[in-house]
Amino acid sequence: MYFEAVAMWYSFVIAFMLTAAIADLVWRRIPRQLAIAGFAVGIGVNAYHGQLASALFAALMGFGAGLALFHLRAIGGGDVKLVVALGAMLGWHDWIFSMEIAVIFAGLVAIGTAIYRQRFRRLLTNTAQLAGWIRANGLTPHPEIHVTNNALGHSPFAIAAAIGVLVAVLR
Repeated sequence: MYFEAVAMWYSFVIAFMLTAAIADLVWRRIPRQLAIAGFAVGIGVNAYHGQLASALFAALMGFGAGLALFHLRAIGGGDVKLVVALGAMLGWHDWIFSMEIAVIFAGLVAIGTAIYRQRFRRLLTNTAQLAGWIRANGLTPHPEIHVTNNALGHSPFAIAAAIGVLVAVLR
């Protein structure tokens, strides 16, 4: 009975994540209602199973990290809401593991895309510029290298997050 409930819950989490990834890929945004629903259901399910503290902690850490990255214009607002919802759904241990995988995957996609588009040197230059900017200006947004600059390449973070969630729940 327990394993069936866990399998059903993880099926819901995967369906949620695939919906978010498809929305991010197609519309370049994650619907607010989807993130709110994921957060609410995640808190409810984890509270029922005695894991409320873990879910709230993961959601809070996701909010803090997401807000910091949003302030730096490294991610969009939908990504922040997605990370918070995933924290509420997965709890601390699965959430932190899935986010580690997501960040690694997002980095690999960025490198692969840059190589494919023959912009790898530009990626390295931008990375060096960002490091210099942070060293000189602290954690303030760079005036040109940010997620809202359409001249730069973008890849939807929800796809990387979906890979991270799949790896976390299927391990």
